[in-house]
Amino acid sequence: MVQTRYRALRTIAAVLKVFAWIVGIGCALAFVIALAWAAVKTTAQHLPVALFCAIYAVLGFIYLYACAEGIYGILDIEASTRRTADLLQRQAQPPSPPAPSAP
Repeated sequence: MVQTRYRALRTIAAVLKVFAWIVGIGCALAFVIALAWAAVKTTAQHLPVALFCAIYAVLGFIYLYACAEGIYGILDIEASTRRTADLLQRQAQPPSPPAPSAP
C-alpha cells in the first residue's frame, strides 16, 4: 500500500492550477473586450490596456502553472527518494538464517 504524503501540498498545487486557468481565461477575455472596445471607440487609448491584459494573461498563467508543477515535481522527488531509501535499507539488511532442517 502506497502512503500518500503531503496532501496539503497536493491540494495547494491543484488550487494553483485552477487559479492559473482562471487568470489565463479571465485576462484573455479582458484582452478581447479591450480590443473590441478599442475598435468601437476608434481611439488608441485602449490598445495599451489590451496589450497589458494579454501580457498579464500569459505571464500570470505561466507563473501559477509553473508553481503548481514545481510542487508536483518536489513531491515526486520526495516519493522517489523515499522508495530508494527503502530499497537500500532492504539490501543492507543481512539475510535471515536458514530454517533448521529436520534430522
